Amino acid sequence: MKLGRQHALMAFVAIVLGIAGVWLALHTEWVEVQVPDPIKGEALRDVDYRLKQFATRLGAQVSAPENLNALPPPGATLVLSSTQWNIFPERALALRRWVEAGGHLWLPYHYEGEVDAAMAWIPVKWMRVAKPKSGPPPSATKASAPNAEDADEDVDEGDAPEPAPPPAPGPGGKSHCPGVGEPAHVTPVFGTQHLFEACLYMRESLRARVPVQWALYGQHGQVVARVPVGRGSVTVASAYMPWDNSQLLLSDNALLAAAALRIQPGQALWFVRDEARPPLLSFLWHNGLPAVLLGALALVFALWRGAVRFGPRAAVLPTVRRSVAEQIRGTANFIHHHGGTALHAAQLRALNDAARPRIRGYDGLILGERAQALAKATQLNAHALARAMNPALDSALSRHAGTALALLETARRRLLNSAAPPRTDTL
Repeated sequence: MKLGRQHALMAFVAIVLGIAGVWLALHTEWVEVQVPDPIKGEALRDVDYRLKQFATRLGAQVSAPENLNALPPPGATLVLSSTQWNIFPERALALRRWVEAGGHLWLPYHYEGEVDAAMAWIPVKWMRVAKPKSGPPPSATKASAPNAEDADEDVDEGDAPEPAPPPAPGPGGKSHCPGVGEPAHVTPVFGTQHLFEACLYMRESLRARVPVQWALYGQHGQVVARVPVGRGSVTVASAYMPWDNSQLLLSDNALLAAAALRIQPGQALWFVRDEARPPLLSFLWHNGLPAVLLGALALVFALWRGAVRFGPRAAVLPTVRRSVAEQIRGTANFIHHHGGTALHAAQLRALNDAARPRIRGYDGLILGERAQALAKATQLNAHALARAMNPALDSALSRHAGTALALLETARRRLLNSAAPPRTDTL
């Protein structure tokens, strides 16, 4: 076998590839990295999807109506995230009565503490967090300095005293977030006071006007407060809760959700995020089908009546003179149905229509004067015209009406055949 230039080139390429492979093997390291699955499916459309699934797994009866037309059953928990729930004035009173009857209302954080005026009955205030420039933390300042509350203009004299918050997690904690915890004066959810490792970024601090049933405190004050209202309760927050689909399973966020929403087996849990309504066309179709169909038919008929036509509905017959036989049959048919008197009246009416524009003041003339004017215009006998116009004047014409009809028709044709309509004066 003879080695040539091509074999040498192939050997050189193989050596270069081998050296590159050895270098990659010595200078690279394979490490396993956990990559979270991207959100897909129903979770893309519903921000509370994983929270609902989590509550269902714990035994809660989860419902997500499209609006607040109907309130949950007594004793249920209502997560009211909708900002348009109060579009009907009677809803605010109905919601308050539902809470006072034993319902639990959860109100998520509203930016800058802007709660609907319909919620003024909730005994909780939102106060802006003010970080101190120096000295002890705000919690210690409030607990030790009796005049610290005077710095807040929004605090009422009747507000319930605020206890010191629980300590924040130390450097050995699992999370870099300060976390929130249950104070000592409330009944803990899980048996003992618990410190939740969760990232809650506060903008306001809560101040309850009545003793709270349950609360969570952070570094700058009260984050969550549950206050009694009648036989029920209302829970409000001053920070966004990390319960969306991407954060629920991180740190202690799931435990925090279970505690704040009182999730337990058999608990009815309602999520109302939107104030949705069916599309207008769908609503009309299901609730007013007869009216819709009648309106559509009326519209189609109106369009059909007003539409521009391409031509007549039937072919237009040419204008031709009728034959003598057709004229005789038509006249006989008219006499058969209406009698000779009606035919004479029709003939006389035709003569009057022809004479009216040609003889001045024709309508104001009596029978004899009309006969004189017609005789002058048609060169016919005036007495014959008068008898033809009134057959009762001549018994012979009454028995032979055809003679009178022929004379009247002759007078009419002579008037029409004149070159210009004469204006005969009969003064």
